[in-house]
Amino acid sequence: MSRTLKHIRRGTMRSPGMLTGLLAAALLVSVSGRFCQDPPTWRTPSGDQPMLDTRGKQQAAGLETIRQEYIAHGRTEISFMIVNSKEAPEQIGQLSSRTNFPVYQDTHATNIWNKLNGGKDDVLIYDRCGKLVYFIPFPSSLLRYHLTDWAIRTAYDTDSCGCQRSIRRSRRRRRRHNHERPHSHRSRGSAIVVGMGRSAVRDMNRTPN
Repeated sequence: MSRTLKHIRRGTMRSPGMLTGLLAAALLVSVSGRFCQDPPTWRTPSGDQPMLDTRGKQQAAGLETIRQEYIAHGRTEISFMIVNSKEAPEQIGQLSSRTNFPVYQDTHATNIWNKLNGGKDDVLIYDRCGKLVYFIPFPSSLLRYHLTDWAIRTAYDTDSCGCQRSIRRSRRRRRRHNHERPHSHRSRGSAIVVGMGRSAVRDMNRTPN
């Protein structure tokens, strides 16, 4: 991953398609054993478990501009949340005022980002079953690279961890039992996006292409 980012900084990769493809390949390698695994259990200081609370919900809070853009393209089950750095608790008020989705404060007691193996301005994307699909480290998470938007759409539209496949099988079983006619459209999933820090909010406020 570091070698790929070095090439980006040096400006040796000029093709957006090539850049996205190489970064995507690097991300799949970086996730390694974490791919398609349940996330570590973590709680907010108030005792909430937001990953469990958001799993399977049809609609969750998100930036209104991004949410409306995805809805317009048929992507209606995308949840956003931010876990603010424990080193910068003073930022949480500003982050909350600029977003319409939950902002949680990490602390030394909860140690959320250490449990997630993430860092400042990283973005983690989970499928509707709560499986980690993409881990996008900073600065690759900046939207000018179009990687975060691509990863969200891919997590929503595909079944990389088998979540959609299991849903389709159960629906086929129900149709056979009830003698229902199959639907022509493909069942879609959802994506849970966990971001952190000031630049994550700044980038997410931009409308996706």
